[in-house]
Amino acid sequence: SGCQISDFRLRVTSKDTGSKRSHDRPRTTNTLHAAITFSTEEYAQRIMGELFGFGVIKGFDVGTELCQTLFDFDRGARLIQYDAGDAAIEVFIDPDRPTPRGRFDHLCFEVDEMDAFLDRAASMGLEVRRFFTGTKDVVFLCDEDANLYEIKPKT
Repeated sequence: SGCQISDFRLRVTSKDTGSKRSHDRPRTTNTLHAAITFSTEEYAQRIMGELFGFGVIKGFDVGTELCQTLFDFDRGARLIQYDAGDAAIEVFIDPDRPTPRGRFDHLCFEVDEMDAFLDRAASMGLEVRRFFTGTKDVVFLCDEDANLYEIKPKT
């Protein structure tokens, strides 16, 4: 089995102000959570808890049947929910997870004191990646499980 992608069209038009958009369908109103995978609970806590400062909401086991049906996985998983402000981060624990490279998925966080935060991340062993676009610095972190995080200064 594989994922099937449905064809849909989203029309975005600029109004005179350039800041308004109209859509052919209702807009999603809130992001409730995003999910990410770590190899161990300890490493998840180190990144989500110690680095980003997110508290644990709850942790529970997700059964094999649910994982097979929704994620095309042949085993269950441990799930830990972290409070990330207006949304949650769901962390799946998979000791056998491959560490994929060359992908676009990432989480983006706004931080206070950007330089101090990046120093702390580097001291914890995360790779700091920077790219200057000509007008701004784009900064990503990569952890040892190959998860990517875009980091922006709080404005």
